[in-house]
Amino acid sequence: MLYYIRVDHGGSFHTYPYAGGPFQSLDEADKAMDRYFLEHRDPKLLMHQGGVSSLEMAIEAALYWPDGARKRSKSDHAERARNGRRRLLQALVDKHNEDHSLLGDFAYELKDVVECKVFSEKRGWYYHLNFTLTKGADRGIEDLFFVEVKYVRPVKQELSVSCFCMIKPTDNGHCYGCTNNGSVI
Repeated sequence: MLYYIRVDHGGSFHTYPYAGGPFQSLDEADKAMDRYFLEHRDPKLLMHQGGVSSLEMAIEAALYWPDGARKRSKSDHAERARNGRRRLLQALVDKHNEDHSLLGDFAYELKDVVECKVFSEKRGWYYHLNFTLTKGADRGIEDLFFVEVKYVRPVKQELSVSCFCMIKPTDNGHCYGCTNNGSVI
């Protein structure tokens, strides 16, 4: 299962999905995520019970995720991708709120993921995401945003935000990364 860890300005670590915290070290956050996944596994699966042959466990491991969801189904793949994008965006929105001291009614809340494109350029991989946010007392009003995220270290999947901005209805620019990838966000 895909998860993200964000470091705030005070050096504390936050997990997405939420697994407690904030944590004082990356090791603490990783251990919390291990506990989170352990708590969210399906106890009915054979791999979590004793006295089962290794062949049966191997077959089950090929068919099911530890949380009991069936692997390789179209709906499972789509749901896991959607959840991963939401987790990434929630971490980015929380960071944006912190970077701009947006608290309470001034803080943005993630409403919906509109579009996500992944592409490579030269020797780097990028995400381009469009999403809607609401803010404070204007919870009924959704604003469209764009973020570009680059993989800084692919092995540990460290990410860097190069652009986070609101898209106005009058904006009509082109995203050359997405255009070169076959579509425009």
